[in-house]
Amino acid sequence: MPVPTLQAKPVATKMECKDLPPPIRE
Repeated sequence: MPVPTLQAKPVATKMECKDLPPPIRE
């Protein structure tokens, strides 16, 4: 089931980005 795996990755990143400060890359 690659669908849930791929969706879980972007979702977690977006959620974490919102909760956590901006990435150091920026």
